[in-house]
Amino acid sequence: MINRSNYCYINTILQALVACPPFYHLMRTIRNLPAAKNSKHPKPFIDAMCSLVSEFSQLPIRSKPARGDKGKKDDIPEIQVDTPFEPTVIYKMLNGSPVGHV
Repeated sequence: MINRSNYCYINTILQALVACPPFYHLMRTIRNLPAAKNSKHPKPFIDAMCSLVSEFSQLPIRSKPARGDKGKKDDIPEIQVDTPFEPTVIYKMLNGSPVGHV
């Protein structure tokens, strides 16, 4: 993520959240639920996080290693990088600006 102004502390937290597979997959899934599409009950944080997560490539769902598997170096996936971006949807939500419905 691109760090501008004093948002580096926010970006650090956002990167940690997006790197957490359960949180990431929840945000990818929640936007398709009927309750998420109900515009009568605003959910600015959830809407902003769903939009942010959609900016990232789909993360694979990793299975847990079997007991006794120490994991080999060959089993470690390569880190994939993409074009950096500024999470403006989060900044707008935090500043109280309206965020488009997801």
